[in-house]
Amino acid sequence: MMRHASKALAFLLLATTVASAQEPGRGRRGGGQRDNVMAARQAIEKLIRNQLQPTNDQMVKLRQIDQRFMPRRMQLDREEQQVRGDLRQAMLDSSNVNETRIGQLLDRMISFPGRRAALMEEEQKSLAEVLTPLQRAKYHAIQEQLRRRIDQGRGGPPPRKPPQFP
Repeated sequence: MMRHASKALAFLLLATTVASAQEPGRGRRGGGQRDNVMAARQAIEKLIRNQLQPTNDQMVKLRQIDQRFMPRRMQLDREEQQVRGDLRQAMLDSSNVNETRIGQLLDRMISFPGRRAALMEEEQKSLAEVLTPLQRAKYHAIQEQLRRRIDQGRGGPPPRKPPQFP
């Protein structure tokens, strides 16, 4: 039962993430996408309620924390994707290799794990004001599991040969 709920939740969260990443007005067809987002949020909330057993006040505060940090997480993800794409393109452009540009992009790539860790630390401090340590650990485990499933749904890091650079 829990395995099926987790799979459904991962699918719904993927739909939520994709829908949230789109610009307003693009790719929307009526309320279907909005309904998917709402269904995903409800499924995630149900999972959190079942595993963490938070009070109603804790749930309200969790929603507020998530709303505060979600835009920053998404921005960081978008920025990292952009830098990765730019770096890949710069490395493949054999007719006009720009070592300076590649170095700058590498420097930016190196900053992402630290920035992500700082954001997570800030979020954990906010969660510590609301949840018990056990609830925080469970909440973190839920987040990590969902992120892994989303990455897998997006194709994740493909098990392929590394690109051949000239």
